[in-house]
Amino acid sequence: MWSDDDLVLRRVAIARGGVALVGLLLILAWPSRDSADTALILGGVILAIAATTYFTGRTFEVQRNESHRAVLARTALLTVAGVLMIAWPNVTTRVVGLLIGSALVIMGLGGVYRGFRGGSREVRWRGLAMVLSGVIALLIPESLVNFLLIGVTVAWAADAGFALVSPPPDESAESVPSFASGVLGWFSRFPMDEDQREMVTKKLFFEGAFARDRIWRYAILTALSTAIATLGIFVDSTAVVIGAMLIAPLMTPIMGTAAALVAAWPVRAFRALVMVAGGVALAIAVAWVLTGILAGATEPILSSSQITSRVSPTFLDLLIALAAGAAGAFAVSRSDISDSLPGAAIAVALVPPLSVIGITLRIGEYDDVSGAFLLFLTNLVGMILAGAFVFLLAGYTPVDR
Repeated sequence: MWSDDDLVLRRVAIARGGVALVGLLLILAWPSRDSADTALILGGVILAIAATTYFTGRTFEVQRNESHRAVLARTALLTVAGVLMIAWPNVTTRVVGLLIGSALVIMGLGGVYRGFRGGSREVRWRGLAMVLSGVIALLIPESLVNFLLIGVTVAWAADAGFALVSPPPDESAESVPSFASGVLGWFSRFPMDEDQREMVTKKLFFEGAFARDRIWRYAILTALSTAIATLGIFVDSTAVVIGAMLIAPLMTPIMGTAAALVAAWPVRAFRALVMVAGGVALAIAVAWVLTGILAGATEPILSSSQITSRVSPTFLDLLIALAAGAAGAFAVSRSDISDSLPGAAIAVALVPPLSVIGITLRIGEYDDVSGAFLLFLTNLVGMILAGAFVFLLAGYTPVDR
């Protein structure tokens, strides 16, 4: 039998899913919408979030130990934001994205702080994930708003589907099944066995007796792949740039960072990020030196498509990075799949922007330097987040952790 609270949540989920479907249809049927139109849709979504926040918050006030005043304050804040978005649709998606990014960073830092003070690893790593998401939002605010619109509407529609088809819960169940609980249940049914987990760990982290040799190989391959990519940019050859990615080793520390975040290993995550930073510095230095040596051949290089395509990040660049990160993590987590080609896909999204940074830094085009660095940073954070999600999906870390 459904309890009264479960029935409320079920109706809310179905109603919210209906609103989500309408919003999704508007997005799909209106690809040429401008920022004002997007703001109108986002305002409606925010109002729907406000309504569902009030009802779900009221239902779980006791369980969450949350005061009625806090529920009302959060609902009022969301309502005001939605009304403002609808009343002044000319507020650009850039402003909204920057606000979302700032809020995520602030809330994430608060979560990290609370996690360290209270010793809760779950709160700490959830806060870190929010900080990373906020960084992406601050880097590409317009793209993030469109991405959130689609993601929220799809998730809410799925939530409504779960609520419609789920049977009444057992007496031990706390609430109506939701999209999140369904996904977590799916995760728990496919754990990674210990031998496979150990294999992935050895592959991703520079540890053990051969750690020094692996670090040297990493540095040498990074320098060589960057040199080839830089020369490919000089001659404006896409084939040469892609060929250089076949030997680029950046996937290993990036996926190591993602795996360490999922497994809540702060020391390993820090070491993996240090390896990434070292590879980044080496790649920029190699491109800078080559540009200085070949200065006479670089005069027309700024008009090269290899440069112009990597100084202005777009939403498609983020999607490419997410797909590459997911492919890399999937290949690493499976022993029957070679990780060389996914590694090349990851390198294509990272090494050429680093080469462009070194080239433009040497020439003195600092606007292009900032654009290429923004593209690199966006791709890096997107790959880490996508890789972490796939590692969770693959069962690298049990859900109860």
